[in-house]
Amino acid sequence: MSFALAWGWAILRCKREDRGIYTQGAFRGNNGVIGLALAASMYGDYGISLGAVLAALVILFYNTLSTIVLAVYSPVIKSDPWSIFKSVVANPLIISVFLAAPFAYFQIGLPGWLEKSMQYLADTTLPLALICIGGTLSLAALRKSGSMALSASVMKMVWLPVIATLGAWLLGFRGAELGILFLYFGARRQRPVM
Repeated sequence: MSFALAWGWAILRCKREDRGIYTQGAFRGNNGVIGLALAASMYGDYGISLGAVLAALVILFYNTLSTIVLAVYSPVIKSDPWSIFKSVVANPLIISVFLAAPFAYFQIGLPGWLEKSMQYLADTTLPLALICIGGTLSLAALRKSGSMALSASVMKMVWLPVIATLGAWLLGFRGAELGILFLYFGARRQRPVM
């Protein structure tokens, strides 16, 4: 629904060539780094486990929908259904979710030495990613991208989280589940593609 709202708003407010970029900037978040870090910070291990499950679904939806909307408005990329399908299937994040799913479902663990090595890498990844995000922020780039970037940011960080959280609350979500949904809907991409 957040994708449909962002796309509908883009159709009403943006020039045709800007609609795909605006839609992606307005609905797609950075849940793998920002959303998961906030969920872990606020809800501990429960936040990580619930956030990780949600992240797998979000990765599939965000990447699929982004590929579709960008292809529809791209002057370069073919927008026929077969080309879009091939782009979605070839997306590395989508491939990684499908490769990881059987391991998670059947609870297949990695060898101890490999798991420990990967844990060391994972422990450094999140802080380094957050430092890189902070280091790439540019007020000059934000001013240059103008009102379209500001509008997409307000849609992503204010309207969609409020609408989605209210909808989830009306459906009966409470506590950590509702909080994590709010965090995921409000997690902004580090650099809008405008």
